[in-house]
Amino acid sequence: MPEKVIIHSARNLFADVRHCLNAVEFTPKHNEIILKPNAVSIYKSGSGHVTDLRLVDALIQVLREKYGTGRIWIMDGSSVFLRDSMSILKGIGYEKITRKHTEVELVDVYDTPLDQGEGRFKLPALLQGRTLINLPVLKGHAQAGLTCAVKNLKGLLQKEDKKRFHQTGLHENLAMLPSIPSELTLVDAITCQSCEGDFFSRKLKLNLLVCAKDPVAADIVGAGLLGLEIATIPYLKTPVEQTQLMAPGALEIIGDARPCVALSPFRTRFTHGKIEVFVGEACSGCLASMLAAIATYRHKDHITRGVILNALRSLLKRRREAYVLGKNAPQPIGNFESICLMGDCACDQFPGVGGTNYHGCPPMSEDIWQKQRNQGISRKSL
Repeated sequence: MPEKVIIHSARNLFADVRHCLNAVEFTPKHNEIILKPNAVSIYKSGSGHVTDLRLVDALIQVLREKYGTGRIWIMDGSSVFLRDSMSILKGIGYEKITRKHTEVELVDVYDTPLDQGEGRFKLPALLQGRTLINLPVLKGHAQAGLTCAVKNLKGLLQKEDKKRFHQTGLHENLAMLPSIPSELTLVDAITCQSCEGDFFSRKLKLNLLVCAKDPVAADIVGAGLLGLEIATIPYLKTPVEQTQLMAPGALEIIGDARPCVALSPFRTRFTHGKIEVFVGEACSGCLASMLAAIATYRHKDHITRGVILNALRSLLKRRREAYVLGKNAPQPIGNFESICLMGDCACDQFPGVGGTNYHGCPPMSEDIWQKQRNQGISRKSL
């Protein structure tokens, strides 16, 4: 039978979620549920960066009403450079959901017992004997092309495994994530972001939900809604081929699957003003470190503002600046006033490039700013 994927409007979330679950004929195998939202960093609910709290709230109501679900855990692991996931979950507002609903708990992936099996990566033991529901946000992504159902499962890994993904081949490792057994994917496509991981991303209001049992099927449809071809998303090629979900008749798409926008495929080189960024298979930690370096210590309390200001000020300079980060990054070729290698991967890849090396996996912002202070780096005079 073809794999069903539901595309449905998001207007009345309780009714819309119930419709999606009915349409894909979802029946959880277990009475206890793990919800895996996208809660990688503190953003406002509804921003398009994190899973909308209203969607999680509606899903819990439907699970309780329709299936009599028992205990529910909301679980995620923050970016590798952030201190702990619990503060992220609470900062987004998920604690409000635990106060509203009984037997709903928050779980920090980095502070829970692990399954000691012989899998390719360590996973929380809590996943055993419970139904996993994947709740990603549909977004373009600067280093991966797309972040949705498959990539959202990366949040269940430990920090050392996340780092290893980038150090040993990001796309090849991401392609293994569908092996994590989830029973349902419910995609938050209410508000999306055009390019997570770039300097500037724009908000996209799609007001949609995408629902499927198979995360790869959800990603195929989600990519299409963003106007992206699967061939431009390297980590999806392997699972798509393995599942043969692109074969004629393999998918039954219920709803309007026409592209809502037309995003550009991910790039390995960005230019903002006269600041050029050469990106390989970088992690979010090195991306954050790069932004901290561009903003400089003068704007350490307002990183985004500092990045924007210094990108604009760079236009007044004669020569360009280069920032290089991630394994397999392109080589910075050109007439640059300065070259900054961000993180161990870039420093090891280009030992003879010169410039400023910020070592670490990832480099810490305070270390970057201290080095800038020692070198007298300031953009006040630009």
